[in-house]
Amino acid sequence: MHIIKSFGFNNSDIVTEVTEGESLNEIKLGEGIKKLISLGFNTAMDDFGDGQSDINRFNTLKPNIVKVSRQLYLDNIENNPSHLISLIDYFHKSEAKVVVEGIEDESHVEILKSMGVDYFQGFFFHKPTLVEIKNTIQVVPK
Repeated sequence: MHIIKSFGFNNSDIVTEVTEGESLNEIKLGEGIKKLISLGFNTAMDDFGDGQSDINRFNTLKPNIVKVSRQLYLDNIENNPSHLISLIDYFHKSEAKVVVEGIEDESHVEILKSMGVDYFQGFFFHKPTLVEIKNTIQVVPK
């Protein structure tokens, strides 16, 4: 954590992300996430609604950020919005922030805002770009 502070960041500025393809021991992964959160870090569960990233995994891992997949929101935004609203409410009651991925349309931003989504990610805001990292982290002797 001393290294994080030396770069001018706080623990809360760091987000670790668990992808839906991770095939680790879920219980141990959940314990690790709990420890990271207790130290002030944020942990995101990626691609909720795809593959293994479902409500059972959310309840096991207990991340403080959930990234809802583009496919889940597209499948439900017009035909079954109550399903999305219920999920968002459930995540908020579990003290998790909600990010919706794959936003490409301003009208969806407005609809999802009204449903309580906290953050948005997608081409509508900016296409992915490479970031050059200067002054990479160096090992600091104890």
